[in-house]
Amino acid sequence: MSNWRPVLEPVLRFVIRLLLRVETEGLERMPRQGPLILMYNHIHLVDPLVLLALMPRYAVAIGKVEIFSWPVIGPLVRRYPTIPVRRGELDMTAVRQSLSVLQGDHVLIIAPEGTRSRTGRLQRVKRGIIFLAQQCNPLILPVAVTGTPYFPAGLKRLRRVPIRCRFGRAFRFRWPEGRLKREVMEQMSDEAMYELARLLPPEMRGVYSDLEAATTEWLRFEDE
Repeated sequence: MSNWRPVLEPVLRFVIRLLLRVETEGLERMPRQGPLILMYNHIHLVDPLVLLALMPRYAVAIGKVEIFSWPVIGPLVRRYPTIPVRRGELDMTAVRQSLSVLQGDHVLIIAPEGTRSRTGRLQRVKRGIIFLAQQCNPLILPVAVTGTPYFPAGLKRLRRVPIRCRFGRAFRFRWPEGRLKREVMEQMSDEAMYELARLLPPEMRGVYSDLEAATTEWLRFEDE
């Protein structure tokens, strides 16, 4: 936990309200207690900041390690705090810190694709979300973010850019008996991503465009 957070949190919320016009749908679906993974589609650097500003609970985002060395932004994300992750490898330090957030009954904000989409369309999911969920079986809440790529242009014109955050249905994974096979893990990951895809406009669903191919065999929804 960071001693700077009580100071930076209201500042972040003020700045987001000042620069962006954020509309939410389904935020009331967020559980108010217990470990939660908030999974979102990553289309701009500002995405996790918008989500952090919306959170009614203590939340920590995962970010690529490179941003920690950026001028101005680097010192801020270290103090907020943010979990740095080295992409392209199994970063056990990031895993342990992520599990610590979940085991503390907090919210972990992650982009399951593992990197920002340059096209704005969903990319193939990484299996990190399955690995984390397997350790403590948290609730998972998908949220679709749209509009953030227009933020730089809006900032230049001194206009508040409209952003939309659409929250879906919370679910847990159903875990098979015995060893978790690779093909089952891939199906579980894809099922989670299809829930995120349902919340996005068709042109942003990418590799998860065919919603008719979606299954829910390994998902257990909280509202059922």
